[in-house]
Amino acid sequence: MTSTGTGKKQPDKDLNRKAISTGDSVIYLQPYEYNLVREILFWTLCICTVGIFAIVCSWNPKIMIYVRYSPSTHVSATQMLVTDAHDIDTLRPVRIQEDQSKYDIPNADGTYRVMSTLRLFTFRKLKYVWLEERNDWVTPSDIDSQIPVHRLLDNVDTGLNVETHKRRMNTYGENHILVKLKPILTLVFKEAISPFYIFQICSVTLWFVDQYMYYAIVIIIISLISISVDVYGMRTEEKKLKKMIDKTSQLNVMRDGKVFEVNSIDGGGTQEVDPQISS
Repeated sequence: MTSTGTGKKQPDKDLNRKAISTGDSVIYLQPYEYNLVREILFWTLCICTVGIFAIVCSWNPKIMIYVRYSPSTHVSATQMLVTDAHDIDTLRPVRIQEDQSKYDIPNADGTYRVMSTLRLFTFRKLKYVWLEERNDWVTPSDIDSQIPVHRLLDNVDTGLNVETHKRRMNTYGENHILVKLKPILTLVFKEAISPFYIFQICSVTLWFVDQYMYYAIVIIIISLISISVDVYGMRTEEKKLKKMIDKTSQLNVMRDGKVFEVNSIDGGGTQEVDPQISS
């Protein structure tokens, strides 16, 4: 713990940094929490600099985090700074998720506990759930990988019942990766506030002031063409990715001892495998 000028102790950032292994990758978590004084300071800086400070923060999220949020413990965190193996930082909100049908959280022995509330954040399509007894963030899929194989066959004859299936869906989500297409204006704006184009804007402004009209106009035209090409490329890649993974099919699953035909998005439980495929 470290002390502030007011005598209030703040959590030590290094002590609260966690390394989480997910599959073959490792991510590092640094917790932060909402702070009203810092929030006011952040927006004051954004307004007083006519948005320049906000643009700088978009280039380096850590600046925004240090100004806007306070270091905290994982128990009280409202924001999570996630650093991947390539040292890329991503800020993710920690939220409380509730559902009347509740959630199934797996245990390593193959049993499940029923919870009415989850505290979690998402990163790259994975849910990280806070488990108090472990004092750690875990993904349900990582716990599943530790379950003995024989426990997976417990319900093979009858399948899951409707209530259990609903809880599992709440925990794991749909069998589908949702790819949202970003609005064109959002792509254009993000591209335009990159350091290169901000430099171009400053340069063009200076050239206009110095009466280099034709040169400035040519640079503007070239920059607009460059932005258009980049945005077109990003949108094309987004559409390709969405088309590639946005596919579903019908399959037969067993629930409550009965066979139902459902969409693959909702395909949790015991599934019927086509003999031709399995052979």
